[in-house]
Amino acid sequence: MTIYSRSDKQPAARLSISYSLSYDWLVRGRPEGDWRPILKEGLEYQEAARAEWEPLDRLVFEAYRAMGLKFWDTWRAYPVKFPEAVNAFKDPLTFPMTKDWEEMFSVLVHELCHLHEDHPGNSPRYQACLDRVRADFPRENETVQFHLLTCALQRAILMRVFPDRWKRMVNRGKGHPDLNRSWQLIDALERQIDWADPWKSLAK
Repeated sequence: MTIYSRSDKQPAARLSISYSLSYDWLVRGRPEGDWRPILKEGLEYQEAARAEWEPLDRLVFEAYRAMGLKFWDTWRAYPVKFPEAVNAFKDPLTFPMTKDWEEMFSVLVHELCHLHEDHPGNSPRYQACLDRVRADFPRENETVQFHLLTCALQRAILMRVFPDRWKRMVNRGKGHPDLNRSWQLIDALERQIDWADPWKSLAK
């Protein structure tokens, strides 16, 4: 059961940041003890994260739409306290409770890229890009191939929405060996990619 604050009844943003005590408790590993401090922390974080995200929500989705990409009307994103070595994931969109807001923006955009890849309306374009990446980089593993497309799209969105901060935000998403390799390939292709629509240029 998701526990909402009162302002959650009519979310204005397409990406609705929604805290769930039961979900957070499960992800934390079902800790024993009083649940009320966890709930208080979660609801306070929900409100703080919404205040940071909602002014950007329209700009982010307009950036995807400008590239001809489709998405669902709304999507929930759940903040949680992750155990060590667990990263954000797309479904349900789950991200760490960080107050490094640039990190949060970058993580949410990355997971939204994965979700745009999954939308049926984007499947033909995505598959054409993936086929080309597999042909061009046959020795790379699947995670690197997939994330070449994901991270290229992520960079394009960050460049549009955060023109003065995108490089720093990209660097915050590095660390995993496969992701690092995807970013290396993107850097090598930088001049070949049309950053107004990276999938279009990667499919050629």
